[in-house]
Amino acid sequence: MKPLSGRDFARLVERRGWRLLRISGSHHIYGKSGSVARLSIPIHGNRSLKIGLLRHPAKLAEIPDEEFNNPSAALFARMSDEAALLSGNG
Repeated sequence: MKPLSGRDFARLVERRGWRLLRISGSHHIYGKSGSVARLSIPIHGNRSLKIGLLRHPAKLAEIPDEEFNNPSAALFARMSDEAALLSGNG
């Protein structure tokens, strides 16, 4: 798992359908319809979050480790899968 800044991690969860509910100090609170889980992501400039701090919200958001190692490739693969399902080829 590659370290990410809080800002980059927030972008990653937003691409997965989570939306910003509120900001409490330096913590951005995210929620997703259909889920009772709430993600609290600390955003302290561009400082990287420690691995342990990334793992818990990533597990709640069901983000696989592959997306941390290469977030753009994983996003592209997921978009391709969704496009195939929509076109009836999946």
